[in-house]
Amino acid sequence: MLNNIKKWGKTTRGIISMLVFTLLIGTNILTLTWSAASVTAQTVLAAVGITSVLVSSAASSAATLAATKTEYKRKALKTKNNTKRLVKTHLGPVRSRINKRALATVGSTVLEAIPFIGIGAAVGGLTYEIYSSCQDAKSINDLQLQLNIETQGVPKHCKTLFSSLR
Repeated sequence: MLNNIKKWGKTTRGIISMLVFTLLIGTNILTLTWSAASVTAQTVLAAVGITSVLVSSAASSAATLAATKTEYKRKALKTKNNTKRLVKTHLGPVRSRINKRALATVGSTVLEAIPFIGIGAAVGGLTYEIYSSCQDAKSINDLQLQLNIETQGVPKHCKTLFSSLR
């Protein structure tokens, strides 16, 4: 008799488990079917001219998304233009200083060959190169600050040697 009760218990658990599993699958299928039927019905009604909450909310979401996308593109273009302007403003003088520095170096080589005058030319040329390099460092530092990039600042020796770069 005890064996019959154990078999019945196992069978009952199996039947209940199958019943619950079948009900869960059935509700899942009904949910998906209802959603598909609802979307189809609302699409047909929208084609006829009858609007519903789903159709109007989808249209408003699409309009909001398009407006957000346009605003993002406008801000990105504005940021790009501002960045280009900042780079041209700060790096244009750097380019011209590099050209002048190269010409000064070439020009001072001739003077450095002359005795006694060469010492002054070498010291003057070196001082100009250091000053010009410090100006470049200041320009790059200013650009980094404008673009919100972490910067190390103008080198200490530039601040010490040239008070205009502080």
